[in-house]
Amino acid sequence: MERILIVDDEVQVCRSLGRLFRREGFEVETAEGGPEALLMLDTFRPDVVLTDFRMPRMNGAQLLAEVRRRFPRTLRIILSGYSDLVSVMTPLQEGEISRFICKPWDNDTLAPAIRAMLAPRDARATRPTPTPTGERS
Repeated sequence: MERILIVDDEVQVCRSLGRLFRREGFEVETAEGGPEALLMLDTFRPDVVLTDFRMPRMNGAQLLAEVRRRFPRTLRIILSGYSDLVSVMTPLQEGEISRFICKPWDNDTLAPAIRAMLAPRDARATRPTPTPTGERS
């Protein structure tokens, strides 16, 4: 079961996304800001961190930079208004952010899109390690 951490300072957004991803079979945790999300990472290891960009105390790009430092294989996604795209271009280009998805989101496509983003990572993790053949003594 994939694990997702949803971070948004709007409680209703967290609830709505939480319901969506639970229905899609994800294990879900939510946080109402970056500092709370970082504390949760001590005990909850998500496959995906899905965060708003504009939040008090710590924006989404700052949060995802720390997520990348701690857990480089975690998929890091900003879900925010189109106007925020300009603000996240540098972190996006530098790899701090895996993807940018515009609000409002479409419930019918968001979870499948995130599963598709996870698929290459999951395939690498389950690929068998080649064993050497024809070793010489």
